[in-house]
Amino acid sequence: MLIKKELLSLLGKFFKLNSLSKESVCMQISKRGLSIASAKVKPVLQILNCQYFKGDLKVQQNSLSAFVVHNQLRHADCYVVLSLEDYRLVLIEKPKVADNEIGESVRWLIKDLIDFPIEEAVVDFFPAPMQVGQSAKIYVVVTHLQWLNTIASMVKAAGLNLKAVNIAALAIRNVLNSLHIMGNSVVFLTQEGEYYYILVVKDQLIYLERKLEFSSQGELNTQIFEDFCNRLVAELQRSIEFYQTRDKSIPIKFFLDQLLGQNQKLIQFIETAFNLRVEILDTSNWLNNKEIPLSDKINYLSIIGEALEL
Repeated sequence: MLIKKELLSLLGKFFKLNSLSKESVCMQISKRGLSIASAKVKPVLQILNCQYFKGDLKVQQNSLSAFVVHNQLRHADCYVVLSLEDYRLVLIEKPKVADNEIGESVRWLIKDLIDFPIEEAVVDFFPAPMQVGQSAKIYVVVTHLQWLNTIASMVKAAGLNLKAVNIAALAIRNVLNSLHIMGNSVVFLTQEGEYYYILVVKDQLIYLERKLEFSSQGELNTQIFEDFCNRLVAELQRSIEFYQTRDKSIPIKFFLDQLLGQNQKLIQFIETAFNLRVEILDTSNWLNNKEIPLSDKINYLSIIGEALEL
């Protein structure tokens, strides 16, 4: 779980509730909408009551409060996942300082890499994979304190008990880890808003993460769509080639999210470029409601990943 200590120390005064529910709440708040579900972990993980509420923050607050009341979840523990657009993930060399000084050192190192004052940022970090012959590196997560305050206020107003804040990259990693593809690299491509997102995971570690901001795909049979596919494939090739500089012998398995997986032309472009079979990451196995529309299932990917960590 990420950003737990710093966030909860900053916002801890909001949360003095004792959990009365046997279920936890996992959710992702973005500026476009709210994805939410309740989760039971015993005797086995069950992800229940999945819902997606589209609208601004006022609509989301009202929807969240109504969801909590309807499902009798007041005072339940709540786990929030930041959407891809609401944080930055930066790879840097691990500072050569004492462990208890890393946090402050990281803030100083990344202050010139972000486009807002470091005083307005919440910063956390986690280890990056070690490479033979190279210095240790860490991933640094940076997000706006104001946005976290907004999320915390929404959680409090709904009567939930905020336990931790995670990021989409680590939540999606949890889903990919659950596939138990050991020894292989898993390349995953998904879309969130205007972002196309590439994640490379191997043996439970994040080896590469990239956000690509692309314009509209256009219609399937237009030159615009073909240009889009060529550009996307070129970015995928660049990312995978960079990753394979570490070990070209590692076999790759390639997954698309369920919505992109409906695009047969995109699949053909990728399979031709990489000479491999593209697979679809199906979230249906985790969802209690099998009638959820395909267009909504993609909204639950991160909260499934968060539930898998409970």
